[in-house]
Amino acid sequence: MPFSNTEILFPLALYAETHFRFFRWMPSLLYKRIPEIVFDCPRRINPQSDLPVTLIINDTISRPVSLCDILITVNQIGSKTVLFQFDDLLHFEIKHDFSSNQTVYIIILKRNRLPAGTIYLNCKATFRYGKKTFDVLNDNFQTSSKLPLCCHISDTYPPGYPDCLYGDMHFHSQYSQSHVEFGPPLDAVDITARASGLDFVAITDHSYDLCCSMNNYLTEDTSLQRWNSLQKQFEKKHDVTFLRGEEISCFNSDGNIVHLCGIGIKEYINGSSDGARKKKVFGADLSIDKAISRINSQGGIAYAAHPGSQKTLMQFLFLNRGTWTQKDIDTNGITGVQAFNGSYKGAWDRGKSLWINALQKEKKLALIAGNDAHGDFNRYRAIKTPFISILENNDRYMGFGKTGVYSACHSEQSILDCIRQGKTFITTGPYANICDALNPSCSMISFEKLAATQANLLLIVKSTGEFGCITQISLFAYYRNAATESQLFAKHYSGNSFSITETVTVPADGLPVYIRLEASTLTTDNRVFMAFTSACYY
Repeated sequence: MPFSNTEILFPLALYAETHFRFFRWMPSLLYKRIPEIVFDCPRRINPQSDLPVTLIINDTISRPVSLCDILITVNQIGSKTVLFQFDDLLHFEIKHDFSSNQTVYIIILKRNRLPAGTIYLNCKATFRYGKKTFDVLNDNFQTSSKLPLCCHISDTYPPGYPDCLYGDMHFHSQYSQSHVEFGPPLDAVDITARASGLDFVAITDHSYDLCCSMNNYLTEDTSLQRWNSLQKQFEKKHDVTFLRGEEISCFNSDGNIVHLCGIGIKEYINGSSDGARKKKVFGADLSIDKAISRINSQGGIAYAAHPGSQKTLMQFLFLNRGTWTQKDIDTNGITGVQAFNGSYKGAWDRGKSLWINALQKEKKLALIAGNDAHGDFNRYRAIKTPFISILENNDRYMGFGKTGVYSACHSEQSILDCIRQGKTFITTGPYANICDALNPSCSMISFEKLAATQANLLLIVKSTGEFGCITQISLFAYYRNAATESQLFAKHYSGNSFSITETVTVPADGLPVYIRLEASTLTTDNRVFMAFTSACYY
């Protein structure tokens, strides 16, 4: 698709879409005349699950190629290489609403041919372009590492199974499509998420993308065909529960654009100011409180999207991007805070601080995790330096940070109700819960106030060999008018424990405003995994 600088504003949030240039002959080290080609697979799979490998070929209208064959080698240290070869590829192709410009294949590697433990996949595809043939190894991005895809073939279910459900609360599908990004079809998300151990995924495509034409992502469409097409996808039967939603661009208290996720909504909510398109036909964007009101009126829930992220100077100057402030987080009607966004580093500290500051003002907010993945089943690929280099991040992908809900019911409504009631925790591995000592199967984590008599609690933390032994448990409490939180309980563990239960008594003569639990684990190769619960309130 040709682009002109009269149609496009400067793209700052660049993902791994490499065909964008301001004008035809503009130099770009990333530009190729062939489509973007990406192999992907989950970072782990559950017991008894086969391994789905996805191949996405993007921008095929202007750059048509023919796929000849696929060769996948699976390697593991100390094991013999396993080889998979596929020549007849037609029955691996999946149809979707953008098939005219994006071809997607899902190849299933049978589990009985895969060794247990961590494996490495090299995926090679051979293509025909005109009279020439060429090979692609893992992806065809200039300057990317071409490193193998990594996957853990697990013999255990995620910790806490089946007493909780796990999901990714911030994920973008192919409906988030523009001159700088593309994502996968929902069918590919469904197959990959289920194999990896996710029970639900919140589809949070951009409000500024969902109001565009199906055929031209630079043209806004008052009939909302793209939004309506996405809603039809939710009506299909899937293995995981899809939470229908939207990542809405709205104005914060400083008049700058921040992102708010609305889940459980059925009507489009406008927000297009930072979509890098000049024409706007849906009117002015909403303030945070008005966007929340629109979400709540539809029976949905609203939570701050990656509030710890800081705007860059270029995002501020060209897109009027802002940053979530404490005043914004304290807005009435917000259900939760997506403090985790693909990492416990950097933005996590600020997002967590905003959440805790709100709790200390006696606001009840659910703690939520997502990864803001645009596809990215195995590792995050994006533009590092525009037109020059690719960035890869192995700690950001669908399902890396998970939101856990204390429920075994898979319906969309039940999951929404759990989040709405504050029955959540976030984790990259271990399970954590605060339960009633008299009824260990009853989680106390909720917006509902505990009785003073419910002072004897159980701290429950679980892990598996995949996520390592439990190394630390900490219970924090906040007392009214105190300057900071205090620790009610803290303990380090040096044994090989994968399940720990500790009894804690909260003094009834001085009940805190809230309590919350943190836990960490450590693997034999020194990888750290952590879990944080939402709060219990007295």
